[in-house]
Amino acid sequence: MFERTPEILGAQEDAGKAAGKYLEGIGKTDLVTLTREEWTQFIEVICVEYDESYDRRIDPPEIVEKPKPFTNRLPSGPKWNTPSWDAPRGADLDDEIPF
Repeated sequence: MFERTPEILGAQEDAGKAAGKYLEGIGKTDLVTLTREEWTQFIEVICVEYDESYDRRIDPPEIVEKPKPFTNRLPSGPKWNTPSWDAPRGADLDDEIPF
């Protein structure tokens, strides 16, 4: 068994509440009456909410590093502007695929 930290207990509680809301939303409380699709969705609700709740608790938004903007630039200089092979480009494009 694992240690029941406040983060784990809180995530379990949040997952249970989300599962209860799902069951209320479909109008069923008896798990035996769930269809295969409803059961799959029920389990997914529990797992996703647990995971997201746990992540929120261990990585509060104020300390999470913001993603850096994407740049489409390559470093400049001769190393980056010349190909690293001697064959002419496209020389073997007409070869047949060996399989």
